[in-house]
Amino acid sequence: MAWSKVETSSIGFAFGEGNSYGVSSLDQNKQALAEWVGWLVSRGWVIEEQDVSASGTGTVYWAITKEYVTNAGGTREIGWWIEYIGDAVGYDTLNIYGYDKVTGQKHSSTTESLRYEPEVHGIWTMWVSDQDNDSYLIINQTNGKVIGFMPPSGSLFNYTAGYATTFPVARGMLPIFAEEPCFDSTSGYQLDVGFGYSNQPDRLVSPIPFKFDYVVGKISSNYPLFVVNGGDMSSMLNLEEGSTVQWRTSDGVATLLLDGEYYIAWGENSQLLFNVGVNPPVY
Repeated sequence: MAWSKVETSSIGFAFGEGNSYGVSSLDQNKQALAEWVGWLVSRGWVIEEQDVSASGTGTVYWAITKEYVTNAGGTREIGWWIEYIGDAVGYDTLNIYGYDKVTGQKHSSTTESLRYEPEVHGIWTMWVSDQDNDSYLIINQTNGKVIGFMPPSGSLFNYTAGYATTFPVARGMLPIFAEEPCFDSTSGYQLDVGFGYSNQPDRLVSPIPFKFDYVVGKISSNYPLFVVNGGDMSSMLNLEEGSTVQWRTSDGVATLLLDGEYYIAWGENSQLLFNVGVNPPVY
């Protein structure tokens, strides 16, 4: 019942600065993204379509989907269009769109644009839980930042997509991200995510942080995104600072030792914890 590192990317990810060097990083990052998409396939994702024919400059893309079990016990499909644009004049760009499975095209609203985003530069390490086949944690080994996260199977809520006729594939957690890791399928906006409660416990109850097994992930409007009760994910709540875990990719991971077990801790003030067992994690 613990998280472990199962893969380290062999190709470092780095955007090109075409306006400075007259080159694009498309060739290198195409290989890096293909390696990562291949790893997602091993986690149950399906490549619906792809075009990786561009070389030097131009656009490559992958459309990926996955069916997951919802909090209510049913199933829902999630889909993304991952697009990399190599530019020998300006900056290269990585865009992540929602994927319209009916038309086989990306959705018109960009979910996340990583234009020369330093948070994702470097070697990526992939972590998974031995409790299910859906969840994962992606950590940038180069700078210690979390750049991807998927909650456990059966924890995500089932929200009806606002584009029901043209966009039947639901959206939720981005597969990789820079700032906002969540995308609201009904409004078409990126959303911040916090871990904790809408109704904060009395902060005078405990002046020191304590481990709490019940984890609620919620979007900025306080609607629940996923719920985890027990297992190898928990929270270290700091009630003096506020029990909600807030994070961006600027938050580097830390290692905690609690009662003889090690945890990857992610977040500011309060933190989300990933149990890695009796040995310290090697990032």
